[in-house]
Amino acid sequence: MRKLLLFPVFLLFLLSIQAQEEKEPSDSLRKNAVKLFIDCNYCDMNHIRREIPYVNYVRDIKEAQLYLRETRQNTGSGGREYSFFFTGLEKFKGLTDTLIYITRPDDTRDFTRDGRTNMIKMGLMRCCPYANLQRNKY
Repeated sequence: MRKLLLFPVFLLFLLSIQAQEEKEPSDSLRKNAVKLFIDCNYCDMNHIRREIPYVNYVRDIKEAQLYLRETRQNTGSGGREYSFFFTGLEKFKGLTDTLIYITRPDDTRDFTRDGRTNMIKMGLMRCCPYANLQRNKY
């Protein structure tokens, strides 16, 4: 009976050790990640953070290395045009990009949200490799 009680306790101990080990790599990877400030009125920030976990999101523009401004306007066909303006700060100073995403009038909110998030991912492509190279310096 005593052995039966010790086995589950030992199993829980092993699982807790494994869970702690899994957290460390993601924390160390994000330590040197790009610091991104997003200026957007209608963004689903929870979705963006879930889909783009490899950057650090900051709330103060003074801490940011990359500034993202999203604007939107209606199109003549009934859809929307979303413009993404990426501006580099600190070590990315001088980097500017503009990406445009256009939706159709019959696009669902989910489809539009995923498309907008994918545009942000594309805009980050120029910055994220620099962060990875910085991490691997000797």
